[in-house]
Amino acid sequence: MRPVRHSLIGPLAVLGALLFSPGAARAQSCSGEDDVSLNQILAEVRAKAIAELTGKQPLETPDSKQITAASDTGDATSLVSGADIPTLFALAAERGLASTSDGKITLNLSPFDVLAALDPQVRDRQSLYEKHALARRFGLSATLGGKGDSFDRDGDGVADPALEAVDLQDIVAWEARVRLSKSSRDRRDADNYKTFFTSISSAFEAQDDRFDQIVVSITKALGTTNPELRSTTNPSCLSRSELQKFLDRPALREQILALAQADVALAAKAEAAAKEVDKKPIWTLVAGVLSRKDDFGPDKRMAAIRGAMGGQDRNFNLNLEWNETDNPGGTKPTMWKAGLEYSVLVLKGSALSADGIKVAGSGAYEIYDNVPSAKFDTVARLNAKLELPVAKGVKIPISVTWANHHDLIEGESDIRGHIGFTIDLSEARKHFLPN
Repeated sequence: MRPVRHSLIGPLAVLGALLFSPGAARAQSCSGEDDVSLNQILAEVRAKAIAELTGKQPLETPDSKQITAASDTGDATSLVSGADIPTLFALAAERGLASTSDGKITLNLSPFDVLAALDPQVRDRQSLYEKHALARRFGLSATLGGKGDSFDRDGDGVADPALEAVDLQDIVAWEARVRLSKSSRDRRDADNYKTFFTSISSAFEAQDDRFDQIVVSITKALGTTNPELRSTTNPSCLSRSELQKFLDRPALREQILALAQADVALAAKAEAAAKEVDKKPIWTLVAGVLSRKDDFGPDKRMAAIRGAMGGQDRNFNLNLEWNETDNPGGTKPTMWKAGLEYSVLVLKGSALSADGIKVAGSGAYEIYDNVPSAKFDTVARLNAKLELPVAKGVKIPISVTWANHHDLIEGESDIRGHIGFTIDLSEARKHFLPN
């Protein structure tokens, strides 16, 4: 932000002396029926003017972070995993809609989490945040619990039903992730930060000028011509009714409208910059291990490439995955999977959600090679998902998945529902702490 101009120093000093004198400091807050602070009234009139100038809020690109259990863990809320890595600790819990025991808990960490825990300034100071960009390109997740495989546990030649994990450590899936692309959708990464700064600098200057003009007008009125603007009950506050009359004067109305127009122009510049950032492609390389106790099936290894490609109001997540099952002394059962998810934000700025509700549809095609329990060589799945935001960084994903074969051993289609709960502290903290 540029320094305050010399022409404003005098009026601002007068305003500060009038509103923040020792007596005013001891006064109560502006909570009376007719009491209002300058910031309160300006916020109100600006919001009203902006509402008159603008209509429906445009959409933004849906989030591409992988916070819930990865799709390869089975019975997850998504068929396709996100490509991006949470920058701070994230947690997810998922459960089948028609089951009471197939729940999973997923923990997400990155080296940046450790740095931020040791020194909070790493996340709060922009220079340090940019310095540790490499740490945010790596991530580690652990999914605990879930459901095992259907296989012959007692040696009678017949596959037994898959068991649910009794303890979380019965089934543990580890994933290590590295973002291959230097570009990200993090608004605070160096390149993106420069994009925002360059885009909004001139609009910010114009908005700042309009605000300064209103402050000067009110300052002069308080000091000389309109002493009645001050509250009669609280010296540190202004009179709402008198100030509203003052602001309704044609000259002030023009200044307020000009400020609202500058606000709208600034928001439009910031939104345009955000759209440029949000449609940057992301590619992530993933390697993982599924470790299970004997009753839940053999261990597995996996590798995958996950990509995210966005637009102004949509996002595509692409997964290409290889999965191999332990089989000592024999051929390794292998699964190949390709998945694509399309997601969009709806109802942004509505009474239901300020940030929008994510609606996604996805499909996955799996090919099985040397898998004894698989009656069919290929399996197709379709998924519909809804993410309901309940607070900043806190969402409830609800999904329904259809598969053309049930558990790979029956020639019947199958429909299952899942519900989850996710917390992303990298988003939640923005609601309470400034960047």
